[in-house]
Amino acid sequence: MKRLRISSEKFSLVMKAAGMTALAFVLSWLLTAPFSASTSAIFSSPEKTDFILSDFYAQVADRRPVRNLSDRIVIIDIGRANRDEIAALIGDVGLCAPDAVGVDVNFEEARDDDSNLIAALASVEKIVMPVSVKESEGEDKFEIDDRPFFYGQLDNVKYGAVNLPGKFEGATIREFTVGYPIKGGGEQASFVTAIAEEVSPEKVNQLKERHHQYETIDYPSREIPEITIEEFYSRPESIEGKIVLIGALDEASDMHGTPVRSSMSGIKIHAHALSTVLDGSYYSSLPKWFDNAVAMMLCFFMILMSIGLTTKFKGIMIRIVQVILVYLAIRIGYSLYVDHRVIGDFSLTMLMIAFGTFAIDIWNGLEGLLTAVGKWIRKIKTKREKRLEVE
Repeated sequence: MKRLRISSEKFSLVMKAAGMTALAFVLSWLLTAPFSASTSAIFSSPEKTDFILSDFYAQVADRRPVRNLSDRIVIIDIGRANRDEIAALIGDVGLCAPDAVGVDVNFEEARDDDSNLIAALASVEKIVMPVSVKESEGEDKFEIDDRPFFYGQLDNVKYGAVNLPGKFEGATIREFTVGYPIKGGGEQASFVTAIAEEVSPEKVNQLKERHHQYETIDYPSREIPEITIEEFYSRPESIEGKIVLIGALDEASDMHGTPVRSSMSGIKIHAHALSTVLDGSYYSSLPKWFDNAVAMMLCFFMILMSIGLTTKFKGIMIRIVQVILVYLAIRIGYSLYVDHRVIGDFSLTMLMIAFGTFAIDIWNGLEGLLTAVGKWIRKIKTKREKRLEVE
């Protein structure tokens, strides 16, 4: 009988801990759901408009002293160059035997004196020009939107969509798009994919075999060489055999937030994405249920320990355990991100660890309230029964 009683008490303790864990989960979900945020926002800088925990990992990794130089790619900053200067630059770059050329300048309107531009474009063997796409109404497809005035007229010119995926205007750019299914059939390659196809078709095949529409950009610890137009003309041999990206590095309308920089030009984001494809440095993501399972398990362990301990040092012990668990969640997430290129969102885990003791307090408070209400109801009932007996 005593053993049965002990087992019953243990079962009751476990069920109570499970109830408290469920309460902590609800509290954590209520905090994150309305705002699409998490406790990882404590790491966010004021200029950020959105933040996820992997951004913190990327920031820490980017501050490492080790840097990777992408020596296959060079960005030529056009600064405030006019149309004729850009045309001359494209032609001269083509004479230096680059591996491929990507131009992030959209010449939408034709001019009377565009003969030099057309001649320069036609002289480059592997060149990709930008287009933009927009969603087609009523379909999960896209259609070409902005395009150069010579679109489809030059056989040697390929086109790539320069759209950067973001959930809303000003969103942090973490991914690049592989391609866009076009209304009426076919696919428009992204600017990055189109350039990669010119220099390394096998790498593009590996990219497409992953069957992802979006891929995470490998930003941390990566340096992309940048030169001005003047620096190019002073040493044109520096671009031989390299992929040359031509665009503006400081155009206000083309600046975007990234996990590692609060402001980065579109051409530089494309360079990082292109380097990701050429290096095959892709990321995979742990499923959401994994974070939920880890969060529930660790929170349950902490709560069970909290309500099961009887030592007078229980309070400080629980706080120490909380700090250790939060540290492990961050450290393991960082290690997965940096060492194994696996993105694990442990924000719910951190929230539930933080809310575990709060859930205990709420549970105990509700238990006390229900006990008090029960006593009050029994007291009223007893008084009523006595009154009926007297009558």
